[in-house]
Amino acid sequence: MFSLSEVTGLVAQMMHDLISPFSAISAGIEMTPSPGDEVWALIFRSKQQLTELLEIFRDFFGSETPSIADAKLLLKRIFKDKFTCVMPSDALIEVYPRITLGLCFWLVKQAVSKKGAIEIHNTPQHIIFSLAETTILPSCRQDLILMQGKPATSGVEYYAYFVYQLLKEAYLQVHVIRSNQGIVLHLKSKNDG
Repeated sequence: MFSLSEVTGLVAQMMHDLISPFSAISAGIEMTPSPGDEVWALIFRSKQQLTELLEIFRDFFGSETPSIADAKLLLKRIFKDKFTCVMPSDALIEVYPRITLGLCFWLVKQAVSKKGAIEIHNTPQHIIFSLAETTILPSCRQDLILMQGKPATSGVEYYAYFVYQLLKEAYLQVHVIRSNQGIVLHLKSKNDG
């Protein structure tokens, strides 16, 4: 169960992420550009970004579990054209669509350059999510939040805490390995030790 301060923190971070494309749209419109002005490209790009974020937030944080088709569509929106993704099987997204979305969304938020390669594959011990071919944020408190449920205190830490709660509810846990080359997440059942 989420406390009021955790819900407030999560909503505040969502609003923070939505304000950027909204501000670009507002600023562009206030310039009263003429038809054909290059500002319109920025306005339309920002509108698309805002729409995608709203759809991601609605389906990821909403009360309904997204369908497999919706989850796949959301993954495409999360990755856009800047992240490549290799996921040999749909099994994980079929069983845990929200967790798959959450871990991918969290990984994308770790890429400083907002591009890279994400790979998801199974091993006998766990499911591995990896983010590479990008510049990532340095080691941070989010890793402990995602692994151990440490309380979030600011910003994007609330996304990590939300994903931790999803994992906890499904009796899953994740181990984060962060290096200069990227991030690797090992996802496994809590019953596996």
